[in-house]
Amino acid sequence: MGRVGGIEQALKREVEWQPLASLTPASDAPLLPPMETVQILGGRKEKIRPGDVLGALTGEAGFSGAQIGKINVTDFSTYVAVERSIARKAVSKLTQADVAQRVGLGQNRISHLERNPDELSFKQLLSWCSAIGLELRLGERDADESKNVLEW
Repeated sequence: MGRVGGIEQALKREVEWQPLASLTPASDAPLLPPMETVQILGGRKEKIRPGDVLGALTGEAGFSGAQIGKINVTDFSTYVAVERSIARKAVSKLTQADVAQRVGLGQNRISHLERNPDELSFKQLLSWCSAIGLELRLGERDADESKNVLEW
């Protein structure tokens, strides 16, 4: 007995077969699953637990628990199912929350500074670069470049 036979037994009735050509699409749009998987680079080796990820998404990020699906933590990565409509925002919020924690600022402040970079202090810029693994180097400009650049 195959899978269909198992379904028939569970339903206690015979499955009615139809030709594939008789199916008509509801629309021309492609079918999309309701959830999307987000990968976080960090897992058990970095002491990430499913509760930490759920807390980050439902706490500071402001999503509801119903919008979050299965969380799978492997040794080096974490996979989170989130509603398709919030996937991009969830990635952004997780990144902001991570940077905020490393820099010692709130996630809302990081979001504000991304929208208003002119308000970023030099000290905050150095902390931010350090938190995301960048090195800030300053040096003299070439004489030719100075003529073409009107502002910093």
